[in-house]
Amino acid sequence: MSKRKDPVSPPDFLVQAYAEELPTDIFLSIRLLFALRNSVQRVNADLARWLGSDALSPGRMQMLMILWAKKGPVLQRDLVDALGVSRASVSELVETLSRDELVKTRPDTQHGRRVYVELTPHGREVTTRQIRENGRRLDSALGDLTQDEKRDLIGRLDRLCPPGDG
Repeated sequence: MSKRKDPVSPPDFLVQAYAEELPTDIFLSIRLLFALRNSVQRVNADLARWLGSDALSPGRMQMLMILWAKKGPVLQRDLVDALGVSRASVSELVETLSRDELVKTRPDTQHGRRVYVELTPHGREVTTRQIRENGRRLDSALGDLTQDEKRDLIGRLDRLCPPGDG
């Protein structure tokens, strides 16, 4: 029996059984599913490793990227919608990032219960560096794909799983 290549790909004997049992189009759809799952797991593992130098998680980085793109204070409640998570999760992210001096908060002077969140200068530097370094790493990982091939793949994946459709 051959060794498994990765944790999400089925063993070779199972792939063979699928191939024998199913019509080619359905078999290929199943193979595509496993290839996509494998790719997502690899990207997640790489991203976790890349972010680790700054003790960031994908969720923390996502919040930093939103604040980075907004270029100014954002109401904490607006981060809930932007991240698609609970208020408690956003509060926890803000607390952790504040403790790490990547973001700062201040109350809304007109509405006492509202809180603004923004990047500190250190947070902006870390976020900008992470975006640039990880962009280069990902581009290198995608290696020999041309810009047109990348655009085509984006279009195909967006058709398969439309953005915001989850």
